[in-house]
Amino acid sequence: MAPATAADRQAKPVAITDNMQVTLDYTLTVDGQVVDASTKERPFKYVQGRKQIIPGLEQAVAGLTVGDTKKVTVAPELLQSAQPYTPFSGLRIVR
Repeated sequence: MAPATAADRQAKPVAITDNMQVTLDYTLTVDGQVVDASTKERPFKYVQGRKQIIPGLEQAVAGLTVGDTKKVTVAPELLQSAQPYTPFSGLRIVR
C-alpha cells in the first residue's frame, strides 16, 4: 500500500448537522431590497437544529459545507411570521 499523499491527508468538508455551531454570511432581501446583512464585524452564528433561526433557513443550511454558497427562498409556512418574503440571497457558509 502506498503512503498517504498530502492530498489524501487534506480534511474533507464536513456537512452541517444538528448541534453544530454555524457561522454564515447572509444578505436578507424583501421585494428585492436589502433589509439586513451580516458583516465581518457582525457574523451570524447559531447552533444547527436548536430552532434558533427560522425553520426554512435551518432546513436549507443542513448538509452544506464550509465555503458553500446558496440562494434560499423561504416559504411563508416556514417562517416564524406569516409575512411572505424572499430572504437570504447570497447565503455563504463561513465556518
